[in-house]
Amino acid sequence: MEAMVDVRLGRSLEFEKIAERLGDALDSIDIDMDAGKELVDLIDLQIRTAERDAFKFGFDMATKLMHDYYNDEEE
Repeated sequence: MEAMVDVRLGRSLEFEKIAERLGDALDSIDIDMDAGKELVDLIDLQIRTAERDAFKFGFDMATKLMHDYYNDEEE
């Protein structure tokens, strides 16, 4: 049995709709296979970078808030 990952897990219906629209838009562009692959790779890299940065920002903010909360409790 082949292992598969459901990329929709944790994603909203809006995300799925936009992903479908993006796929349709990419299919409609008249470019060769190599340029299409590079475009998809760049889109993927941009999204992964944005998600990583957002996660790190949120984690840092939560850490600072918890630090402030517990420091205030000690006073």
